[in-house]
Amino acid sequence: MRDIILEIIAKVPKGKYFDSHYVIDTIIKEHSDEYMDFIRATSGPTEYVHSEIAKLIRDSGLVDRVSPGEDSYSYNIHWKPSFCVLWQRK
Repeated sequence: MRDIILEIIAKVPKGKYFDSHYVIDTIIKEHSDEYMDFIRATSGPTEYVHSEIAKLIRDSGLVDRVSPGEDSYSYNIHWKPSFCVLWQRK
């Protein structure tokens, strides 16, 4: 999953903002088998699995977190608006 996340982030133009939901949506659309494997390996509810993906984004070395409290408000995979971490591509 780490390599997939690095690939997705690398395509975001430097200096631009994106959120964790964008990365998760891209994984589901372009790497659905790997996403399902990650869910099985992580063995937790969706929220936990997605928090693990957010940690991989954070640890990628390609992003800075926009100031805490400056989170994004976007649709999650259940099409419900929710807050999530906002990142800036280095």
